[in-house]
Amino acid sequence: RRVHGGSCDSRISFMDGYVGLILAAGYGTRLEKEIRADTSNQYSQLIGVPKPLLPISGGRTLLDLWYDQLLLTGIETILIVTSSVFYQTFLKWAQDRNLPEDLIINDGSTSNENRLGACVDISFALSTKAEVIGKRDVIVIAGDSLFNQDFSLSAFLSVVPPTHNGITYYNLTNIEEVSKRGILELDEESQVVSFLEKPAPGQTTSTKACPAFYLYRNPSIAFVHKFVEQTKNLPLEQRDAPGALVKWFVEQKAFPIYAVEVSGRFDIGGLSSYKETCEYFYVRNKIALSP
Repeated sequence: RRVHGGSCDSRISFMDGYVGLILAAGYGTRLEKEIRADTSNQYSQLIGVPKPLLPISGGRTLLDLWYDQLLLTGIETILIVTSSVFYQTFLKWAQDRNLPEDLIINDGSTSNENRLGACVDISFALSTKAEVIGKRDVIVIAGDSLFNQDFSLSAFLSVVPPTHNGITYYNLTNIEEVSKRGILELDEESQVVSFLEKPAPGQTTSTKACPAFYLYRNPSIAFVHKFVEQTKNLPLEQRDAPGALVKWFVEQKAFPIYAVEVSGRFDIGGLSSYKETCEYFYVRNKIALSP
């Protein structure tokens, strides 16, 4: 049964079983470079703002929108892993919402050059806050991305089998985009059988692009740490993106992964994608407020 995000029974059933983990340790170097190069100076106030705290709709940031979605589903324990550079910024965000400051995790990195990478940040957060997480499952969310407004977290959680990790995908309409994305191949039961990072033309017929949004069942957390340990000597580019972790899970048959389709997503990389995201949510909210 699909459970709608705002229903009372979704709060009761999901509240105690999940923890949210927002990945917010990126440095947004491309976005800042493009903002500085923008001659209109319309976005200059965003220089130095971490991407999860960029305003999107009515002053609400990406992080605010995810926070709302998690709370709507009854998930009140929300961890945020960030860098030393932005640690105080996220602390203030938590203070302004009366959230526990110890749920903001500093990964110790100080620049894009010494960043830990998403996979290590996931493992670091899971180990650092193991007592907080306890036996609960963890929803990992890239803080620089959003789903289309029709996404329901409670509906997603309600359809992923309890024996599986969960993942999402959306179908690309432009076949040329396949070679720019992480692509899933599924069996007839929606289980992931392959993950391809930016596959070459002709390498796959799948158009199922995979955003950085994952449900890790508690028993699978040990495998996250195992991946990090096994790949620690590889170059960062081979173990940075969280898709590398998905690929490892599938190849090692470590834990089955169930895929759920979503209508689309926004990934803020540069200034154009930021503008596109703001425009989408502005239009949707304007429609919603219309009499």
